[in-house]
Amino acid sequence: MRNQSGALLACSLLVLGLVGCSSDAQRTASGPDESGAVDAVQVVTCPDQQESGAGFAPRKIPLINETSMTIKLQVDSTSWSCANYSGTMNPSQLNGLVIPPNLGKDPAMVTVSTDTSHAALPLGVLANIGSSDMPWISIGHGYIIVSQIYGYTPCPDAMSHSGACELPLVDKAGVNHGKFFLSSFDHTGQEDDKYWSALRFFPV
Repeated sequence: MRNQSGALLACSLLVLGLVGCSSDAQRTASGPDESGAVDAVQVVTCPDQQESGAGFAPRKIPLINETSMTIKLQVDSTSWSCANYSGTMNPSQLNGLVIPPNLGKDPAMVTVSTDTSHAALPLGVLANIGSSDMPWISIGHGYIIVSQIYGYTPCPDAMSHSGACELPLVDKAGVNHGKFFLSSFDHTGQEDDKYWSALRFFPV
């Protein structure tokens, strides 16, 4: 475990010109919803970690929205620690990320560089359905499972095995809007050779 005072010093130095970095203390958070929606991504800069074996190897992750909705993700900044990530390649890239319908064309791209520990981060999924002046509504609560193998995997609970689950997209009224999961196939059943390890939002 890193020295706590050293971590606090690193964080205080970073806030001079950057968003900052999170505490090394173990943190938990309940699933966010539309009441906690952020307007835009604010990327946190953590101390750079040297790649060692599988640890802190950067992994690029495409996010493909195959629905007709615009999607926004939420990951609470108090649910993860800079001790487990390198530089800007951390979950702050997901918080406030807006993903318009893209059907595999120019997908949103994020990169994660993490250690070999596995973590589950509370995830909120919002949707803008119809015109852009409509309010965001919550269509999903679950977790992002973090691992070296898959990078990020959306799951309905914190104990799921990464790469083997999917997050239902259901609003508060019980309307099913689809699912969010790791897949090498698009919603027509065609294998996507270019983005075979993408996180995809599928329609119903």
